[in-house]
Amino acid sequence: MTIQKLFRSFKDLTVLVIGDVMLDHYIEGKVHRVSPEAPVPVLAVEGDRWVLGGAANVATNIKGLGANVIMASVIGDDDAGQKLKGLLIDMGISSSDLIVSGRRPTTVKSRLMSGPHQICRFDRETTEPLQAHLELGFINKLVEIIDDAQPDAIVFQDYNKGVLTPMVIVNMIDYARKLKIPTAVDPKKAHISAFKGCTLFKPNLREAEAALEVELNTDSEEKIKEACEIITGELENTYTVITLSERGMYVYGLDQAALIPAYTRSVSDVSGAGDTVIAMLALGLAANVDMMATAELANIAAGIVCAKSGVCPISGEELLAEAQEIMD
Repeated sequence: MTIQKLFRSFKDLTVLVIGDVMLDHYIEGKVHRVSPEAPVPVLAVEGDRWVLGGAANVATNIKGLGANVIMASVIGDDDAGQKLKGLLIDMGISSSDLIVSGRRPTTVKSRLMSGPHQICRFDRETTEPLQAHLELGFINKLVEIIDDAQPDAIVFQDYNKGVLTPMVIVNMIDYARKLKIPTAVDPKKAHISAFKGCTLFKPNLREAEAALEVELNTDSEEKIKEACEIITGELENTYTVITLSERGMYVYGLDQAALIPAYTRSVSDVSGAGDTVIAMLALGLAANVDMMATAELANIAAGIVCAKSGVCPISGEELLAEAQEIMD
């Protein structure tokens, strides 16, 4: 399959994204002086910018790459939740599969920016797991979504904000397996064992080290491969992909194992690159594309995103153009 045909095929795919959504808030301006009250910079605010973050950024990446996407999560009954819904709708993504709770705030990460430089970040959030009745309601909602939409793949995007509880994870992984729907996981340490039986497991280096309680030397491909073998043995998953920052990613599964070098560009901001990678890997699963080839595209996509400032989803057009230029 040519790259052009692959990207054209995405429009026929539907991916369900489950996880912690959030708002990324950028308070932008310039620093010209230090405060007389304390030795801190004074930001002369010029404007505010709001973008979708967390699992919602994964959804926008999938949408930008040309596929249909369903975003399922729990948000607060607050102004931030309304803004998040509006941003989803602006991106052409339905907000009807978000459960609204009056007992949880919508996660907001606010960054003070002087030009391209981040001065400070402050977060408004909870990391408490869903209450039992909300958890059960969310599971029932997810089953309804899967039965109605019959997605081609499911992404679990965990930021440890409480939406992906062990019960949610185990039930949905089990249900997806019964229906033979591939699942792609971007994990955090707290719930790693709950993802047993997933199709693709994508920790970054730090998460892989936490899961194995070892320090991995990224210069030793053999050690990275051994880590993948251990993870795959414990989780009984098909693919393990460990992202290695500037070194790229190591892909393991189905008698394949290789380091896929990073696509080198000038790095402006690494925020959101992991979201772009899991989006591309999930689409590869949905389209039944060779995982090594998919990882190559994911690396290129991550390089494009890292060259931008702030959390920015990728578009299919820019990834296709970049991939064709590199591979021609």
